[in-house]
Amino acid sequence: MRNSEPPEVIAQLFDEFSAQIRSHFEYENSMMDSYGYFDNDAHKKEHQRLIRELDYLKEKFKRGGEMVVLQSLKEWLLNHIATLDKQIADFIRQQKHS
Repeated sequence: MRNSEPPEVIAQLFDEFSAQIRSHFEYENSMMDSYGYFDNDAHKKEHQRLIRELDYLKEKFKRGGEMVVLQSLKEWLLNHIATLDKQIADFIRQQKHS
C-alpha cells in the first residue's frame, strides 16, 4: 500500500480485507465441520475472538492508527495461519489420504 492513497481508498481496502477474512473463517468452519476436526469448537471460538479483534482494529484504523493496526493485523493473521490453520490443513490432508 502506498502512502499516497487517499484515506477513503485505504478504508475501502481495509473493508475488503475484513470481508475476505470473514469469508475465510466461514469456509474454514465448514471444512472443520465436514471433516470432523477434533478441536472444532475451540477453533471456532478463536475465529470469533479474531473477528472481535478485527472490528476493534478497524475502529482504531478509522481513528488514524494505520501503522499500528497494520502491524497488529500482520502479527495476528500470520500467527493464526502458522499455527491453527496449519493444524487444520494437516488434519484434513490426513483425512483425505486415509
